[in-house]
Amino acid sequence: MTNNSNHLNRRLQTCRAGVALLMELLIGLGLIVVSILTLFVLFPTSERAIRLSDDRTQALHLARRLVERHLALKYSELDVGTVENSESIETTLRRGVRTKLDLKYRVDIAQKSGAECKDIRVTVWWNDSNPGGESQVVLDASKGKYW
Repeated sequence: MTNNSNHLNRRLQTCRAGVALLMELLIGLGLIVVSILTLFVLFPTSERAIRLSDDRTQALHLARRLVERHLALKYSELDVGTVENSESIETTLRRGVRTKLDLKYRVDIAQKSGAECKDIRVTVWWNDSNPGGESQVVLDASKGKYW
Protein backbone atom coordinates (compact mmCIF):
# COMPACT_ATOMS: atom_id res chain seq x y z
CA MET A 1 0.00 0.00 0.00
CA THR A 2 2.84 2.40 0.73
CA ASN A 3 4.20 1.72 -2.71
CA ASN A 4 0.91 2.81 -4.29
CA SER A 5 0.68 5.91 -2.11
CA ASN A 6 4.29 6.91 -2.99
CA HIS A 7 3.50 6.42 -6.65
CA LEU A 8 0.31 8.49 -6.24
CA ASN A 9 2.21 11.24 -4.39
CA ARG A 10 4.83 11.42 -7.17
CA ARG A 11 2.11 11.62 -9.82
CA LEU A 12 0.33 14.34 -7.86
CA GLN A 13 3.58 16.36 -7.52
CA THR A 14 4.27 15.97 -11.25
CA CYS A 15 0.74 17.12 -12.05
CA ARG A 16 1.08 20.16 -9.73
CA ALA A 17 4.40 21.05 -11.35
CA GLY A 18 2.77 20.82 -14.79
CA VAL A 19 -0.11 23.11 -13.71
CA ALA A 20 2.35 25.61 -12.22
CA LEU A 21 4.36 25.62 -15.46
CA LEU A 22 1.18 26.10 -17.48
CA MET A 23 0.14 29.03 -15.25
CA GLU A 24 3.56 30.66 -15.65
CA LEU A 25 3.33 30.30 -19.42
CA LEU A 26 -0.16 31.81 -19.51
CA ILE A 27 0.88 34.76 -17.35
CA GLY A 28 3.98 35.32 -19.49
CA LEU A 29 1.97 35.21 -22.72
CA GLY A 30 -0.58 37.58 -21.22
CA LEU A 31 2.14 40.11 -20.37
CA ILE A 32 3.59 39.87 -23.89
CA VAL A 33 0.15 40.43 -25.46
CA VAL A 34 -0.53 43.45 -23.23
CA SER A 35 2.90 44.92 -24.13
CA ILE A 36 2.32 44.46 -27.86
CA LEU A 37 -1.17 46.00 -27.67
CA THR A 38 0.25 48.97 -25.76
CA LEU A 39 2.79 49.54 -28.53
CA PHE A 40 0.04 49.49 -31.15
CA VAL A 41 -1.83 52.17 -29.19
CA LEU A 42 1.29 54.36 -28.92
CA PHE A 43 2.17 54.39 -32.64
CA PRO A 44 -0.76 56.61 -33.77
CA THR A 45 -0.18 58.90 -30.78
CA SER A 46 3.49 59.39 -31.64
CA GLU A 47 2.66 59.93 -35.33
CA ARG A 48 0.18 62.65 -34.36
CA ALA A 49 2.69 64.29 -32.01
CA ILE A 50 5.31 64.36 -34.77
CA ARG A 51 2.85 65.95 -37.20
CA LEU A 52 1.75 68.59 -34.68
CA SER A 53 5.39 69.38 -33.92
CA ASP A 54 6.13 69.75 -37.62
CA ASP A 55 3.10 72.05 -38.08
CA ARG A 56 4.23 74.21 -35.15
CA THR A 57 7.76 74.40 -36.58
CA GLN A 58 6.44 75.51 -39.97
CA ALA A 59 4.22 78.15 -38.33
CA LEU A 60 7.09 79.43 -36.19
CA HIS A 61 9.32 79.64 -39.27
CA LEU A 62 6.70 81.76 -41.07
CA ALA A 63 6.24 84.01 -38.02
CA ARG A 64 9.99 84.59 -37.70
CA ARG A 65 10.26 85.36 -41.41
CA LEU A 66 7.46 87.95 -41.13
CA VAL A 67 9.00 89.57 -38.03
CA GLU A 68 12.41 89.78 -39.70
CA ARG A 69 10.86 91.24 -42.86
CA HIS A 70 9.21 94.02 -40.84
CA LEU A 71 12.27 94.68 -38.70
CA ALA A 72 14.33 95.12 -41.88
CA LEU A 73 12.10 98.03 -42.95
CA LYS A 74 12.90 101.61 -42.00
CA TYR A 75 10.92 103.01 -39.09
CA SER A 76 9.06 105.40 -41.38
CA GLU A 77 8.04 102.52 -43.69
CA LEU A 78 6.23 100.66 -40.91
CA ASP A 79 2.55 101.58 -41.28
CA VAL A 80 0.48 101.33 -38.12
CA GLY A 81 -2.39 98.89 -38.63
CA THR A 82 -3.26 95.27 -39.22
CA VAL A 83 -2.60 93.03 -42.21
CA GLU A 84 -4.11 89.55 -42.54
CA ASN A 85 -3.19 86.96 -45.14
CA SER A 86 -2.62 83.25 -45.57
CA GLU A 87 0.10 81.02 -46.92
CA SER A 88 0.22 77.37 -47.90
CA ILE A 89 3.40 75.49 -46.98
CA GLU A 90 4.41 71.97 -47.92
CA THR A 91 5.12 69.90 -44.85
CA THR A 92 7.97 67.48 -44.26
CA LEU A 93 7.91 64.30 -46.34
CA ARG A 94 6.47 61.52 -44.14
CA ARG A 95 6.00 57.99 -45.41
CA GLY A 96 6.27 59.15 -49.00
CA VAL A 97 3.53 61.76 -48.60
CA ARG A 98 3.99 65.52 -48.59
CA THR A 99 0.91 67.44 -47.48
CA LYS A 100 0.14 71.15 -47.45
CA LEU A 101 -0.35 73.15 -44.31
CA ASP A 102 -2.65 76.17 -44.62
CA LEU A 103 -1.40 78.91 -42.32
CA LYS A 104 -3.23 82.17 -41.68
CA TYR A 105 -1.37 85.12 -40.25
CA ARG A 106 -1.97 88.60 -38.91
CA VAL A 107 0.63 91.32 -38.51
CA ASP A 108 -0.33 94.07 -36.04
CA ILE A 109 1.79 97.21 -35.91
CA ALA A 110 0.98 99.64 -33.11
CA GLN A 111 2.58 102.79 -31.77
CA LYS A 112 2.14 104.03 -28.24
CA SER A 113 1.34 107.71 -28.02
CA GLY A 114 4.42 109.83 -27.58
CA ALA A 115 6.81 106.92 -28.04
CA GLU A 116 9.18 106.67 -30.94
CA CYS A 117 8.80 102.93 -30.98
CA LYS A 118 6.45 100.67 -32.93
CA ASP A 119 5.37 97.28 -31.61
CA ILE A 120 5.09 94.43 -34.09
CA ARG A 121 3.01 91.39 -33.26
CA VAL A 122 2.82 88.46 -35.67
CA THR A 123 0.18 85.80 -35.03
CA VAL A 124 0.13 82.63 -37.12
CA TRP A 125 -2.66 80.10 -36.68
CA TRP A 126 -3.78 76.87 -38.31
CA ASN A 127 -6.37 74.14 -37.84
CA ASP A 128 -5.04 70.97 -36.29
CA SER A 129 -6.69 67.56 -36.31
CA ASN A 130 -8.56 68.05 -33.03
CA PRO A 131 -12.28 68.68 -33.53
CA GLY A 132 -12.59 72.45 -33.65
CA GLY A 133 -8.94 72.64 -32.71
CA GLU A 134 -6.88 75.63 -33.69
CA SER A 135 -3.27 76.23 -32.74
CA GLN A 136 -1.30 79.45 -32.92
CA VAL A 137 2.12 80.97 -32.57
CA VAL A 138 2.63 84.60 -31.50
CA LEU A 139 5.88 86.57 -31.82
CA ASP A 140 6.42 90.14 -30.59
CA ALA A 141 9.11 92.61 -31.61
CA SER A 142 9.74 96.35 -31.47
CA LYS A 143 11.28 98.80 -33.92
CA GLY A 144 12.57 102.12 -32.68
CA LYS A 145 13.08 105.25 -34.69
CA TYR A 146 16.83 105.19 -34.07
CA TRP A 147 17.36 101.42 -33.94
